[in-house]
Amino acid sequence: MELLVDDRSLSQKHVNLYQPVMFYTPDIPQPVELVINSITKDHIHGYVSAPRYRQSELASMSNANANSTPDAGATSANSATAATNRQKLPAPQ
Repeated sequence: MELLVDDRSLSQKHVNLYQPVMFYTPDIPQPVELVINSITKDHIHGYVSAPRYRQSELASMSNANANSTPDAGATSANSATAATNRQKLPAPQ
């Protein structure tokens, strides 16, 4: 496989179907993934998978989730009230 991106050449020999080929771009620290699904005489079909979020966005989301986590006492109180509202169904005959 020979890939030409931004005047740079990437080549990899013996690439199988559904085998991910990962490469790095200068502006993204996470790898971009290329997967080939089918090869015919004049056509190659596959997809490119790029990371959705930057590393800084992932860090800020994890910090926001850690700060908004409820305390353990409130969680156990909610589960106790949910258990008292349940009813036992009769056994099937």
